[in-house]
Parts: sequence; structure tokens; C-alpha cells
Amino acid sequence: MSKLPPYISDLGHGQISYAVPLAIREVTSYAFVLKCETARVQTLLDSQLNAIAGSPVRYEALPFLFHCYLQAKHCTSTAEVIGWLPDRESAFLVPVLEHRAGHLLPRIKLWVPYLLIDQMAGMVTGREVWGYRKSLGAIQVPDDPQQPTAFAAQTTVFKTFSAQTEGLWQTLVQVRQTSAAAAQAQDWKDHGEAIGAVIERLAGEVGGEVLALLAKLLEPLLKLPTIPIVNLKQFRDVQDSTRACYQALVESPCRMDLWRHGGWLGGDFELDITTCASHQVVQDLGLAAAAGADTTTVKPLFGLYAQFDFSTLPGSVIWQKV
Repeated sequence: MSKLPPYISDLGHGQISYAVPLAIREVTSYAFVLKCETARVQTLLDSQLNAIAGSPVRYEALPFLFHCYLQAKHCTSTAEVIGWLPDRESAFLVPVLEHRAGHLLPRIKLWVPYLLIDQMAGMVTGREVWGYRKSLGAIQVPDDPQQPTAFAAQTTVFKTFSAQTEGLWQTLVQVRQTSAAAAQAQDWKDHGEAIGAVIERLAGEVGGEVLALLAKLLEPLLKLPTIPIVNLKQFRDVQDSTRACYQALVESPCRMDLWRHGGWLGGDFELDITTCASHQVVQDLGLAAAAGADTTTVKPLFGLYAQFDFSTLPGSVIWQKV
């Protein structure tokens, strides 16, 4: 039996943080694979996930990451009878190697340092339960993978940090199709075949040695359709907001429930990333030698899409500091 006190529910009184699991249905997701400077990503990891003193785990960067968009037509809590909402999200997904004391081999995990979502309930639940770094945004996603013409994510941006800087609602990232071609419906029979196809294509782009290790570490995932996502979950203290009243590394599994379709996106693409103090995406993720004055344009290695249903499940605490 849990030693934790029962959660005092405000269901029916304006509740916006829901009990989990959540069922996410009729999903179309797009991913653009980007090469990155490993040292830059490692610096970010060391300042975030690896910054908890005394933790028995350490996270190591890999030389690639994903910029993703998701459109789900039906999202609901399976733990509470409430109703459902649609959902759109945009994120940068960073694969990392998790090294634990006493384990011979590392484990592959995903970390999400930037995530925008257009539903307030999804933002609050994601932050409070799993520790996701979610912010409200407006997300533009194509309805049809055969016409992936434009993607965009808007949020509140501060160009500089100063008492005179007004936060403005503007585009943080957009993806443009620079040359058109039909999407290639590969008819990957399941998520495992899709992951295998991505690894094979990555091998020629970022080096076979890294991908050989990654393929070995992903073997359990190919059989068990659950993706482990790690987050730093923390809350500011009420008396001293420079301190954390709760701080932990947590793992939040996402389980594939139904695979429908998937394939490579046709054509060529470019990402335009806004330069601003509040979202230092290019520097944090090592996507270019230096950020441009206003925007930085990055060319992805390739793009893909997938259509599926999934569930976000109860997680676990890897290491709790406070």
C-alpha cells in the first residue's frame, strides 16, 4: 500500500490535472531527423538531468535527435470518466543513453527538452504527473501525410532577457517543404519495423558504430512496444522559489496500442528556428555552429510519418532528491 496521501480531487470544480493513464487515439505523427553536435547536447543534459546531486544515473548524448509534430483526434483519461479532447503538439525529442551504477550496458531513453501543446489540460497534466517541460502553443500540422507542405509551432517568446522586453506570441519553429514528392507508404507492419528502418537509414548519416550499439539497445523495444521517456520533475518551493520542494528523475512510459501506417515523407524540407533568449533551441541542441540574428535554418536528414494509437502510462521514480 502506498504511503502517499490520497490526491484531493477537484473533479467537477474546474479540474485541469487528470488522473492517468491517458488514451491517445487516431494519431498522426511526423518526425524530422536532425544531426546535432553531441558536446552541446551533453552540456544541456549535464545542466538538467545530470544536475541532481547524488543520482546513481547519468545521461549521455547521441549525435542525432528528432523534431516532431503530433495530431491526435481523441484524448481521454481512462482513470476518470470526463470526456475527450483533440490535441496537437510539437517537440524536440532527444535520445539518450542512461548509465546506471551496477548495469553493464546503458539503456536507451528519450528526453523532451522542448514541448509545445495546444491543450491546457494536457499541459498541466503532463507537467504535474510526468514532469514534461510543456508550454502552451499553437500548432500547425498537415492533415494528410501525402501533403506535408507546412508545419509550425507558436508560443510566447522573449527575444532578450530584460525588464523592458515584452513577451510576444510568435512562431518558434516552422518546417517548410522545399521540394515536393509523394510520401512513400512503406506499409511497415508494426512499430518495430519502423524503428529498424529508421536505424538503417541513420547508419549512413551518423556512423555505423553508434547505430550498431543503438540497434542492440533497442532490441527489447522492438518486441515490447513501450517507449521509456525520462524527465526532471520538480516544483518550486513556496517560501523560496529558487529552491525545489520536490525534485526527481522520473520515467514515463508511452505504450503503442495500435499501429496503422507509416512511411518516409516525400520531398525535401528545411526548419526555421527563431533566435531568442527564452528558447535557445539551436545552442542547446547543437543544430548549428551559431544561431542567426533572427532565425537559423536547418536541413533535416529525412522525414517520416506514422499513424497509431497509444497510451501514456503511470511512471516510476528513478531517483528522488527531495
